Amino acid sequence: MIVMHGLLGNKLNWRGLCNRPEISAKRNCYLVELRNHATSNHHDTMNYSVISDDVIRFADKQGLDRFTVLGHSLGGRTAMTVACRFPDRVDACISVDAAPINEQSNKEFGEFTYSVISFMSKLSDEGVSRDEAVKRAGELFRGKLQFVSLLERNLDPNHKEEIKWLVNVEALKREFINIPYFDEELRYQGPCLQIVGGKSRIYQFEQYKKVFTNISEDDVKIVADAGHWVHFDKPIETINLISEFLAKVDSK
Repeated sequence: MIVMHGLLGNKLNWRGLCNRPEISAKRNCYLVELRNHATSNHHDTMNYSVISDDVIRFADKQGLDRFTVLGHSLGGRTAMTVACRFPDRVDACISVDAAPINEQSNKEFGEFTYSVISFMSKLSDEGVSRDEAVKRAGELFRGKLQFVSLLERNLDPNHKEEIKWLVNVEALKREFINIPYFDEELRYQGPCLQIVGGKSRIYQFEQYKKVFTNISEDDVKIVADAGHWVHFDKPIETINLISEFLAKVDSK
């Protein structure tokens, strides 16, 4: 199973969950870092077509003819794109809080996320120290410690006097319009699980059905009291949902 993190994340985001026996007994997990993140190569282009091509190249390199895809947010949209574009390679698709919907016009999603990336770009341009960057992040995201931690994890620990981001901030900023995008003309007929945070954005079942033609209402799981980071807010529930879905896929 190829596992993909969200925007500004890295492969460690899923390590704990994928190491749990409920999942590791059913799949060998390959935790990857998407382009312009952490240890992966930096590129000028950032869209789901090229990212899904990256995933297929990774699968080819690992000798994976057929595999499951699992992703959160940016990684979830990537997972769905891979499944739709390469259905002969994907035996099942799991998306965590990422619907197969073009949300480029969703100002609530776009404005806040873009403001985070713009803030990172501004700090980089100013050449502030690591300590100053963390301090200013705390002031900006007061009461939202998860965002402060997210930015702190993206700071290169070897650059304390003048920050260096582990992500390609300028490419993410320039290509940001592509991040909330999804090609709604894509289709996938294989098994699909959609895990949604109950405190996150909720969509109509028909919106999932349009792309995932064989999906049932039971394949869309809403996790109560979980926000966008479902796997952090409710890890046990997330593990159990993934494990049960994989068992169902493997029983057919």
